[in-house]
Amino acid sequence: MNSSERVIWNSIVLYAKIIVCIILSLWTVPIVLHGLGASDYGLYSLVAGVIAMLAFLRTAMSSSTQRYLSVARGKGDTTQMNAIFNSAIMLHLMISLAILIILEALSPFLFGHFLNIEPERMFAGKVIYQTLLFSMFLTIMTVPLDAELNAYENMPIFAIIEIFDYIFRLVLAYSLQYIAWDKLIWYGIGMAFIPMVNLAIKFIYTRAKYKELYITKFLLWNPVVLKQMFNFIGWNTFGALAIVGRNQGLAIILNLFFGTVMNASYGIANQINSVMGYFSQTLRKSLHPQLMQSEGKGDRERMLRLVFTSSKFCVLVMGVIAIPLIVELPLVLKLWLTDVPQYALEFTQLILLSSLVYQMSAGLMAGILAVGKMRKYQIVISIIILINLPLAYILLKRGFAPPWIIVGMIGCEILNHITHLIFSKSLFGLRIRQFCWQVILPLLLILGLDWIILMGITNVMDTSFIRLVLNSSLSVIIVGGLAWLFLLNQMEKNALLQFVKRFTQKIK
Repeated sequence: MNSSERVIWNSIVLYAKIIVCIILSLWTVPIVLHGLGASDYGLYSLVAGVIAMLAFLRTAMSSSTQRYLSVARGKGDTTQMNAIFNSAIMLHLMISLAILIILEALSPFLFGHFLNIEPERMFAGKVIYQTLLFSMFLTIMTVPLDAELNAYENMPIFAIIEIFDYIFRLVLAYSLQYIAWDKLIWYGIGMAFIPMVNLAIKFIYTRAKYKELYITKFLLWNPVVLKQMFNFIGWNTFGALAIVGRNQGLAIILNLFFGTVMNASYGIANQINSVMGYFSQTLRKSLHPQLMQSEGKGDRERMLRLVFTSSKFCVLVMGVIAIPLIVELPLVLKLWLTDVPQYALEFTQLILLSSLVYQMSAGLMAGILAVGKMRKYQIVISIIILINLPLAYILLKRGFAPPWIIVGMIGCEILNHITHLIFSKSLFGLRIRQFCWQVILPLLLILGLDWIILMGITNVMDTSFIRLVLNSSLSVIIVGGLAWLFLLNQMEKNALLQFVKRFTQKIK
């Protein structure tokens, strides 16, 4: 299987996994809410929110470890891969223990002064906090194994394990109906059991599958490699912090001007966008290893081809979902929420547009990550991201409607995309004019025509579930057809045809 076919196959596997996991997640949430009750569900969400702020750290660490393993694999240097793998385990052990100690030290302050919890549920809250700390420790320790699977492009096992995770969550949710003692504590312990099983399965599988990588006695890590990885993680974390700061900062600014009602609308938009972000993050798992292996081999031409391919497929996959969702969002929100908060519609539509602009840089970001020169890049990108905060404050201070802060976000994302083009040209020789003609302009044409056609249908048909299904189906046909005609090059078409041929032969 060549690189283009592998990217397509991994994308399809991960795309199918995402759909299954979203269905299972949407199925699970109301069952948990009913099983725990509104008060305990809110308590779990409150305590979990303290830990959830660290989620960005795992993403930064995972991409860093994967980058080093993929580059070393591209060079065919098994010794270097072993040094990286053992250094990664030691690094993540140190980081997870440091975070664990800090959060344990904060526990008396959180439960004594900060968190507003009813006295009779204080014990349950503390138990949940400890189970979440345990989960966090196990999750961070799983990162080197995730990176190992990513470096070897083993996406099917990723999909299988994560689907089983969501199935277990569904079973756990149903079990709440039959538990006689404290259901919240039972749920917390059950949720902590999931990352433990996840870690055990991945450890057993990777040690059996990839015997060329092994844990050395006493974890004899390479101090030079450890220092390089620590610096890389630091700058990746700096960029992730900027995104978290922007998102939380916008929520605070909205609260300052309009109160909690507006936060509800912004929160709904971010919930939908987080699902879309989950699509893009997961799909990139199928794209990054090939890019990084190419850079490791010194094959810059192949790496550049994959930068183009990555940007095309990331935008196409998201656009197929985002465009009909933007068009049919009034119906979707009505079916989901019944009573839709003010501006929730506008916030969501604009944030989805912002995410589409962000995906234009997907391949460029992967290329920059493969090269590994992160310091100046992360500083500039983070500054542009954070510009959104003073811009939002000025817009609201001057009397603009709340959705205008997301318009400002779109402007910052466009500026970020231009910055990615400039850094890509500087770091790995991207031809900006070629990228514009072969990627950006065709994608704008395809998504623009898709939006126009779907809007035309909404103007001639009454709002209904049938129209929602029709627009969603047409979007796949329109985007797929136009992409074939105007976007994909002959190599990508041949790879796609070859993959379809092999896939049909396997299922016969």
